Formats: sequence, C-alpha cells, structure tokens
Amino acid sequence: MKVATQYEPFLIANMTTGLYLKREPWLLPKDAFETLSNCHLKNGVLEKRRGYAQFGRFAHTDLEQDTSPNGTETSFSGTISNTPLRAGDFDVQDVTLNDDSTETFTDNSDGTVTGDNGATGTYNTTSGGWTLDFSNSLPPKNGTNIDIHYDHYPGNTIMGLWNYLTSGGSQELIAFDTKRMCKWNTDSEKFDDKAFVDGSSDIDFSGDNTNYFWMQNWEMPAGTFKAYICNNTSTTVSGTHYGLFSYNGTSLSAVNVDTDNDGNNEIETCLMAFIYHNRLILLRTNESGTGYNQRVRYSALNDPTDWREDISGHGGHKDAPVEDWIIAADFIGGDLIVFFERSVFKLNYTGDSTDPFDWEKIDSTEGVYSTYGVSSFSDELQAVGPTRIIATDGRDVYGIDDKIPDFLLQWRQNGIEYCYSLVMEEMKQTLLAYPSKSASVNADGNYYPDSVLVLNYTDNSYSTYSLPVHVLGYSSLQSDLTMDDISSTWDEIDWAWDDRELQAGYPTTLMGSRDGWVYKLNYGGSDNGSAIEFNAKGGLWNPYSKAGLKAHLGYIDFLVDVGTEKSFDVECFINTKDAAFQTKTVECTAVHEEGDKVWKRVYVNAIAAGHRINITNNDTGNRPRIHAMIPWFKPAGGLLG
Repeated sequence: MKVATQYEPFLIANMTTGLYLKREPWLLPKDAFETLSNCHLKNGVLEKRRGYAQFGRFAHTDLEQDTSPNGTETSFSGTISNTPLRAGDFDVQDVTLNDDSTETFTDNSDGTVTGDNGATGTYNTTSGGWTLDFSNSLPPKNGTNIDIHYDHYPGNTIMGLWNYLTSGGSQELIAFDTKRMCKWNTDSEKFDDKAFVDGSSDIDFSGDNTNYFWMQNWEMPAGTFKAYICNNTSTTVSGTHYGLFSYNGTSLSAVNVDTDNDGNNEIETCLMAFIYHNRLILLRTNESGTGYNQRVRYSALNDPTDWREDISGHGGHKDAPVEDWIIAADFIGGDLIVFFERSVFKLNYTGDSTDPFDWEKIDSTEGVYSTYGVSSFSDELQAVGPTRIIATDGRDVYGIDDKIPDFLLQWRQNGIEYCYSLVMEEMKQTLLAYPSKSASVNADGNYYPDSVLVLNYTDNSYSTYSLPVHVLGYSSLQSDLTMDDISSTWDEIDWAWDDRELQAGYPTTLMGSRDGWVYKLNYGGSDNGSAIEFNAKGGLWNPYSKAGLKAHLGYIDFLVDVGTEKSFDVECFINTKDAAFQTKTVECTAVHEEGDKVWKRVYVNAIAAGHRINITNNDTGNRPRIHAMIPWFKPAGGLLG
C-alpha cells in the first residue's frame, strides 16, 4: 500500500450508534462507544444530559384547631397532636399559628424551634409536645383559641406520580408515598392533601416500597370523572380489607367490589386496573383471601359499581390458560396486551355481553419481570424480560437490545422489581431505571435503582444515566417555556409558541425519590446542585489495522457548540491500557466570529496499535455538545502484534 507521509482525516459525524457492547473495542464502529454515561446522542450530536432540580416535597397537611392558651398572654403549653416537629435528626418542618398574627416556627434540630417574629419553643420528650413561648413576639390574646396549621413531611418513598383528568379537561398531578395520596396545589406550588380532608385523610394505605401505585382515569357515561387506584396490597378501612379505591377530584374512597351480591367486598388486592370496552377491569386479584394470579375481573358495562356474577351480562371474570402470573399490561392501539412471567397474551373483546373477553396467546416463551418497566408506544410495547429487553407489536415478541446483549445480566437481579420506565417524548427517549452492578445494598437488604438505561427510539441508540429513580411521571409546566427549556431543534418543533399545550400541558418529566422529594428531570445543569460527570469512551481507532500496521495519531479536531461556560476533557489512551497517558481540556469559546459552532484541536502525537479517547466533564452548569470529531492519522510503519 502507499504509505502516507501526511496526516489523513477520518471524519466521525452524524453519530447514531451509541452504546455498543456487542463487539470488542477494536471492532466497534467508529461512532460507537463502549461507555456512554450521563450523555446521549441526539440528532447525531453527542451532548451531556441535563440535570434535575427539586419540584416539590410530599406533605401531610394537618389542622389542629381550637387549641386554648394556658391562661397567660405569653405562652402555650401542651401536646400538639401529630406534630411533625421532633427532637433529634429530623428535617426542618414548619408550623404556623394563626390568631391576630401569624408565627412560623423553624426546627433548629436540637429540640428547640424559633419563630420568625421572636417566639421560641422547647420540645418536651416526656409529653411528646411543645411549649411555645410568645414573650418576645406578638402574643395570642388571653383565652383566645389558636389555630395551628402545619405541613408534615414524612419522608417516605414516592410510590407513584399520576395525573387525574378533571371534567374541565385539565390535569391534576397526584403523588403517592407508601402511606398517603397527595395533590399538587397549583396556587401555592406545593404538594398538600387538604383536598382529601373530607374522609380520605383517615385512609392510610398499606404496603412498602415495592407496592407501586397504579391509577386509571375514567370519564363516566354521565359525564363524571373518576380515577381508580390500587397498589397490589390490602388496606384496612373500617375493619374491611380493600384492594381498590376511587378518587373523584375531591375525596378518596374504598371501592366495594361485591361479586356475589352478599354486600361484602371481595377484592382484597389487585395489580392493575384498566378501562376496556366501557368496563372497569382488574388484573391479578386476591378475592376473599385467595389469589387469582391469571385472572381478569370485569364490571358490568358502563357501571363500575356492578360486579355481580349471578346475573348474566353483568360482571364476571376470565382466567388465562397458563400457570405463570400476570406481571404487566398496557395497550397497543385498542388492544390490551398482558405480560406474564413466561408468556404474552392479548385480551380480546368478543362482543358477547355474557362472555365479553377471551385470552389469545401471542408468545409462550418470553415474559417480563417488572410491572412498571413497560414503555408504551402507539404500535409497540417494550418491557423488561428475565435476560433481555423485549418488545411486542401485538403479533410477535422479539428482543430489541442487540447492541447491548447481556446488559440486563449486569443488573442486580434481586432489584428488577424496582425497574420503572417512562417515554420522554420531548427527547425522543425511553427511560428505564435499574439497579446497576455498582448499586449498594441498603439497610433493608434491597438494591434500588441507581441508573437509567436510555434509548433514543428514533436512532435506536442506547446510553446510561446515573439517577436515583424510584418512580417516573410527568406533569404540566409550572410556567411558560423559555428557549433554554426546549431541547428540540426548530425542524423538530411541531407546535406554535402560543399553543395551548405550551402553556398548560407540555410535559415536565418528574422523578420520585426515596426521601419524599419529587424532582424535575431534564432540567438545569446540575443534579440538585451537584456536578454531573459524563463519560463517552470510544472504541480503539486504527484505520490501518486491516493492513496490519500501527497508527500514528497526530491530533483530533472537535466541532462543538460555542459557549463561554462549555468545556470538556479529552483523556487519551493507547492500546488497551486503562490509564490515560494525557488529558487535555477543550474550552468551547469562540475563535474570531465563526458563529454558533467552532472547531477545536487536541494534539496527541502517539503511535499505537489502537487509540482510544474518553470525553469527560464533571461540573455544574457546563453542558458541552459535540457535533463531529476528526482524528488525523498516518501509518506508523511498525506491524501489529
């Protein structure tokens, strides 16, 4: 072959392969990466992911009213029922006392509180209450009742983020923790449960942090709206075990599912609920103490209060002809697809009022292990199988993770039940939270998700994020969008700036944590104030490997977005060594007046059988975007081996 004496460019642009674990590093496509962490490919561009920020804190709002002072004008002493203020290492809580004035107390975390107008308080460990002293504040009047209003932040794991559809066509964000249900208050921009004080505040759900909440909206024929709620466990209300609840926008109520007309509730648990052909259907039920793990239980047509089986054409059930359990389900178009542990079925509508549903087997070998690890598209469902990510179009079941084979085997297998998925449409991505092999075991012996597998479903390219997800959801934006909020290009945007969706309905992706906080995802340049470290480690480059020659890498040019606060480091490796022999920083500042992109050069000057780089950045507010790379090579003369 003709030996080049000058360096030759090898353009790497329009990057779409992404994370590629199917081959050894020296066999990877030139635009593939063996590590793509906290970054992704979008429209052929390598970019660092956005961060997350606090959205709201799950609150239990208590009202303790008609509390009388002890006869003086300067103090109140007594036990405040269910007070959130505690002595010791608890989060700061707020208490507001309303009289002619308002005093807001802050917990000092040492058994005392301080009011914003000078009052003080001391915790009594014997009585479990507080002595509040108003001598240096505006005192409550002698003998006048005090209304004590406070928010209690229990700090339980967030177990669901759903949207309730109202009669006006709008949405209300609903959050669940392990015990309670909370609504986002758009006026105060915080979570509270004041909407549920007319009875539902007495309902404390049963379950732990594996009992995720499912919510199904239904616009009833009479024009009323209800949501049906379950969490695959039984909650006792007034001595009766219930597995299904309803919410009408104001109150939460237990649903009496009476299948035999004896007046008693028979459904103690159910995994999921759907509205299917104008019937409320329940999947995988426990009925009067017996588990029916292959069952669909359905109500009468257009009547979720009628479950009777003793009258033909009313309620009923249909058991699938398999022994494995129902794990997950969702719709493809108008068809309900149900995933079992080792099989996949379609629940067909027969049109027969006395026997409205029938099971049709799609696959008898594939199955799923995670109820909430299903991503739904108009023509396909993707789900977490025992060894791979599978998908179905309603006719066949197939794997979709050929680029990352055996990737699921690197997960903590005893944490797969915590996998949670969501389609983030504004980024053309699906997010799937999972416990990586680096996840640490917690005090309760569980491995919780510490990572997210990201699929760009337009390019079919994978990457990973480091995120402490427990649940995922979405909501309307709190305020109008700015240019910086939109990650789509002008060509991708298919709505006008004054669209109704933009003002109230454009999705804000949310993440529920295990400490009671809900966060906005794909937002800002840090993870709630902490730096985001991204790594994009490529394969081994050598354009002369087929000729058996080593390569001399002179330098690499990067086409990047211009930004005074954008930069990244380039770590350079030779052959398969783990230690970089040099690290260079690229500042993405403008040179002359090129426009919004600029070429930046990193000098390498190394000879090896293969060259590899890792593009990295560990900073806040620093989000580089790389459009193309050009490594410049010439043959080194020495033979490989």
